[in-house]
Amino acid sequence: MADHWHLRGIDWLATLPPASAEAVRRGSETRVYGPGEAIFSPTHHPAHVHLLVEGLVRLLRVSASGQELTLGYVRPGELFGAVSVMTGGARESFAEAKTRARVLRIPKVIFLETVRANNSVLYEVTRRVGQRLIRCQSRVEDLVFRDVRSRLARMLIELASEYGHETDRGLAVGLPLTQEEMATLIGTTRQSVNTLLREMDIAGLLQRRGRELLITDLSRLRALIGTPRPPSAQV
Repeated sequence: MADHWHLRGIDWLATLPPASAEAVRRGSETRVYGPGEAIFSPTHHPAHVHLLVEGLVRLLRVSASGQELTLGYVRPGELFGAVSVMTGGARESFAEAKTRARVLRIPKVIFLETVRANNSVLYEVTRRVGQRLIRCQSRVEDLVFRDVRSRLARMLIELASEYGHETDRGLAVGLPLTQEEMATLIGTTRQSVNTLLREMDIAGLLQRRGRELLITDLSRLRALIGTPRPPSAQV
């Protein structure tokens, strides 16, 4: 299992009884990271689980040749780096601060004791991991069966639904991603992302303001996603 199965959309401390939450805070330490600073890297024996207090964190993997694959983003209140601690496996991913980030570093023993003592928390952890597994399966399907244009359209819609907000001009995607970061999310090159974003801009599907992206025609952008090609078409 990979640590990008973080607990999306849950304020983990808020699920605990007050006494347990206070015990976690007392036994943990808070660290502040600047943009681009590493929070953790791969290790055979992870010693901490992390809770994002404020900011935004990027989860990624890096190949032996230095290529990056963005696995997802963590928002305040969410745990990350928990699955390897729960399973006893090695941690294979990196986490870096996308913006200035304040992180609670929870020692492994405290995290495991807390989960074991609170069945409702264990249930929520399991449910969120299952949801993340489904999302990962969808991403694998995209990489195998969809072309780059479809993958980009789907990624923009998903990011807007999770991080974005409505404006008077359209739906803001919500994350100030570079084209390189978008490329690592969908398994392509920065040049391909640049070309496709320019085409979508000209076609009136979205507007670009620096790193800010605004979806101006959601229905037409959805139409680009289409349906996955069947395996017989992959020749």
